[in-house]
Amino acid sequence: MNVLHNQGYSIFCWRTYIDSVLNGFAAELLNWMAVVIVVLFMLFAILELRSRGFGMPTSLTGGRMSVNFGTAILTAAAELLIPFGTLSAALFASQNDVGLFNIVAAPVGLILVTALLGRTLIVYWLHRAFHKIPLLWRFHRIHHSDPYFDISLGVRQHPLILLVSLPVYIFGVIALGLPVWAVILVDILMLAAAFWEHVDAPLPQRLARALGFVLITPNSHHIHHSSRQRQTDSNFGSGLVIWDRLFGTYLEPEQETVERIGLGDADDLIADSLWKQLYLPFKPRG
Repeated sequence: MNVLHNQGYSIFCWRTYIDSVLNGFAAELLNWMAVVIVVLFMLFAILELRSRGFGMPTSLTGGRMSVNFGTAILTAAAELLIPFGTLSAALFASQNDVGLFNIVAAPVGLILVTALLGRTLIVYWLHRAFHKIPLLWRFHRIHHSDPYFDISLGVRQHPLILLVSLPVYIFGVIALGLPVWAVILVDILMLAAAFWEHVDAPLPQRLARALGFVLITPNSHHIHHSSRQRQTDSNFGSGLVIWDRLFGTYLEPEQETVERIGLGDADDLIADSLWKQLYLPFKPRG
């Protein structure tokens, strides 16, 4: 009995030590989060500039850039709530022994994989809800109203959409009992995925096919921004492709041709107006 007790105590001490080291590393990343975001964006922007793209025109006009980067600034300010909210949730779960990994000891690798699977599952279903629930679509459509596909589209979001996303993320963190380090690392991975998936830099077909078994690639997400409804209602995932494949919403890039990006002529008329895009969810129908 003492042997088992000692073994359990040793495992607990080792897990506590590992968590403290990883939390320290993650805290440093959090301190440098603004730099991390800028560096990631610049790296993918350079990749895009060196690519021929998907063969569609792009636009760097003042109106379009004011919408994309204007919403990016507003959303970035709002997204400060995500690490604050999810980290607060992680601390709450840890201090109160709530959630799976605060009850069951698990190796670091399993925790990280579970955190990533959980987050990508939440993102997948939230994204489907944004498309299928009319009220949520009114806020999400700003992301699809851009008639061009490039990395700036990755930051074109309505800031109020976070009022729906954040509570679900917090619930996921508490339910899984995720440690602080896992929350921060997954946040950074998902941010990198959001940038990469919107890069106008298609992968070579063989590489895209290989990575497409595991990851959402620019090739597959490009389809999701098509103006054709059937294509828009596909490839909802971010980061991992498993959920699209599992729930039957994945379209193979090799089998699809995207003729146009955006929502159509009527939406294109106001796509370059920051104020009209922000006001759009509140505009009366008709």
